[in-house]
Amino acid sequence: RERAKSAFSALPPGFDSLQIPREPYDLDSDNPLQLLYVGGIEPTVYDISSFLSIICGRRDVRLTLCCRALEWEKYRHRYEMYIGDNVSLVHANKDELIEYYHQADLSIMLMAGSEYMDFAIPVKLFESIGYCVPIVSLGHKEVADCINTGDLGWVINEFGEFDNLITQLAENRELLAEKYSNLRAHRDRHSWKIRASSAASRLVLE
Repeated sequence: RERAKSAFSALPPGFDSLQIPREPYDLDSDNPLQLLYVGGIEPTVYDISSFLSIICGRRDVRLTLCCRALEWEKYRHRYEMYIGDNVSLVHANKDELIEYYHQADLSIMLMAGSEYMDFAIPVKLFESIGYCVPIVSLGHKEVADCINTGDLGWVINEFGEFDNLITQLAENRELLAEKYSNLRAHRDRHSWKIRASSAASRLVLE
């Protein structure tokens, strides 16, 4: 039985090794902080209304919200009240996302808690790592562990903390630069190439 347990291990997603990291931060920039959210908006799992309400109307941040067009049409009534001048809605494919990741200062993974998010590790987490964009997340167990292990961003306990965090980051880009350095140092261990090597090393021929 112990041997059977040791024969299994987690194999999380990874990022494409061809991804090119974003440029280092301009520490003297006074441009609005560029936020990027990529993913689902279905409210039972990906309810993003709380974080949208925090950034709505702020002049020191801009958000690019990328989701599926069909999901937006289905749930727009839940979110469109928060879509002001500082929010851009896009429906981009994988190749089109490169531009948005390279422009982003922060990758946002702030959705309301759910049982699914306690064990899930979304692919967009590793996309963000591949592009070296620091991540902000709530304390979703697996996601939080990944962020905290490499100090790759910020894990907050409640949505209210996000308001203060983005104010601090908008005023002090060096905090972003520190996370960027950590991402550059840790990113390679999260590529699909490394995932494949890890899987291969666990295969035992009998």
